[in-house]
Amino acid sequence: MTMIKRAALVHADWLREEVAVESLGGSVAVVQMGLATRLGVEKLASGLDRNDPASLYMTIPHVLAGCVLDADGALLMTPAQWSIFGANHREAVIELFNTAMRLSGVGEDAEKN
Repeated sequence: MTMIKRAALVHADWLREEVAVESLGGSVAVVQMGLATRLGVEKLASGLDRNDPASLYMTIPHVLAGCVLDADGALLMTPAQWSIFGANHREAVIELFNTAMRLSGVGEDAEKN
């Protein structure tokens, strides 16, 4: 087998989408979950009751903390900050969460069945 060279690799870009969030006063970039975020969210979810949707909502702030970026490409808020923001702006948080999950390909298998 031939050794590969880094220059020959095709690097995939993050799937990303701009979302206008009135309650934040502008737009944010939502990107797909990276490996660390995905594994962290899966670990958190593994300890929750999958039959209780309210229990699974505990993952939302963690997904957003790893997927929502400001204009400079920096993560916008921590999970604690997303929890506080979400308490006052539920619809905005759900829209951002759904966007992040779609970009990350989460739930696609369930939708196909």
